[in-house]
Amino acid sequence: MPVFISQLPAGAPVLRSMLLGCLILTVSACGGSQSHEPARQAPIVERKGDRIFVPAGSPLRTRIAVAAVGTSTEGRTLDLPASVEADPALQSKVAPALTGRIVSLRVGLGDHVRAGQPLATMVSSDLAQAYADQARATAAMALATRSKARASALFEAGGGAQKDVLQAENDYATAQADLRSATAKLRIVGAPLRQRGGAQVLTIVAPSSGSVTDLAAARGAVWNDATQSLMTITDLNRVFVTVEVPEKDLASVHVGQPASVRFAAYPDAPVQSRVASVSDVLDPETRRMKVRLAFPDGGRRLKPGMFATVSFQAAAVPAVSVPTGALFLKDEGSQVYVEVAPWTFVPRTVEAGYSLGARTTISKGLKAGERVIVRGGVLIND
Repeated sequence: MPVFISQLPAGAPVLRSMLLGCLILTVSACGGSQSHEPARQAPIVERKGDRIFVPAGSPLRTRIAVAAVGTSTEGRTLDLPASVEADPALQSKVAPALTGRIVSLRVGLGDHVRAGQPLATMVSSDLAQAYADQARATAAMALATRSKARASALFEAGGGAQKDVLQAENDYATAQADLRSATAKLRIVGAPLRQRGGAQVLTIVAPSSGSVTDLAAARGAVWNDATQSLMTITDLNRVFVTVEVPEKDLASVHVGQPASVRFAAYPDAPVQSRVASVSDVLDPETRRMKVRLAFPDGGRRLKPGMFATVSFQAAAVPAVSVPTGALFLKDEGSQVYVEVAPWTFVPRTVEAGYSLGARTTISKGLKAGERVIVRGGVLIND
C-alpha cells in the first residue's frame, strides 16, 4: 500500500524531509536523461546525379508501385480525321482560249448543268480576228484551187510551162494549210466553224455534266487571262474521302483494306468503304501519307470539304506496353522511371506508340522485362 508524504505523522519532520529530498533527486535524474535535440528523420528521397533512391522508412515506399514491362498483342482501332474531296478525274475546267468581255452569265455557284448547256457569253476581238483569218484563208484556198486547175489545163494543152504548174500546186498546198490552221483556231476556242450572227460573240458551253463548284467569272468582267478558268464543273456522283496516315501507322493501311467512315454531318450513320489508293509520296513536313477511299454518291449527300473520321482495324502485333500512368511529359516527349537497383530509379526518354485502353505501347526506349514505376511516379517527377 503506497504511503504519501502528506500522510506521515506531524512528529516525523526528519523522515518527511528525507523522502522529499529523495523524490526531487529522482525527478531530476529522470529529466536529465532526456535530450532536448529533435530526433533526426530519414530523407524521403536521395538524389545523386540522375539517380533517385527511396530509402527505407520513406513514406514513398508505400505509395510507389513498380512492375515489369510487358507486351500486348491486342488489335487496335486507328481513328484518323479525314475530309471529303471531289474526284479530280471528274472535274472539268471551263477556260476559253481567248480574251474578251463577259456579257452574260447563265449559271451560278452550285447549279447543276448538263453537257453542252450554255454557261456564259463573251464578246471578243480575238474571235473576230479568228473569223477574219478563216475568211481570208477560205478565199485564198478558192483562188489557189482555180489557179492550180488553170495551170494544169494550159500545160496539158501545150501552152504552159512545167514551173507554172509546180508553183500553182505549191500555192494550193499553202492555202490549204492556212485554211486548216484558221479552222483549228475556231475549234480550239469552241466557236462555230461558220460565222453566225455577230462575229465577236462566243457562247461558252459546259464540257460535261455536273455541279458548278468554282466560279471566278462575273457579268461585265474583262477576261484577259486565257490560261485561267472561268469556272469548274464537278461530277459529284463519286467522291473521295481523303485521310492523312502518320508514318508510324503506314504498315497498318493498304489498298483494299476495309474501313468505317463517320461523317460529321451524319454522325449516326457510319458508312463502310475500302481503301482505293495509297500515295507513294510522304509529306516531308507532316510525315503523313494521303490515303483515299472512293464513295459512289448518286444522291450527292457528300459535299467536298465535309469532315469525317475514318476508322481502320489494325492487325494485332506484339508490342512493348506500359500502363499509361507510367508516362510523363518531358520536352515534348515521353519519359518513364526505370528501376536500375532496388528502390533506385533513373528517368529515361521513350517513344510512345498507340493507346490500348489503359495501356500505351512503347515503340522505342524500353524492353520487355525492365521494371518501371507504374504508380506514384509523380511523387518523384520534377
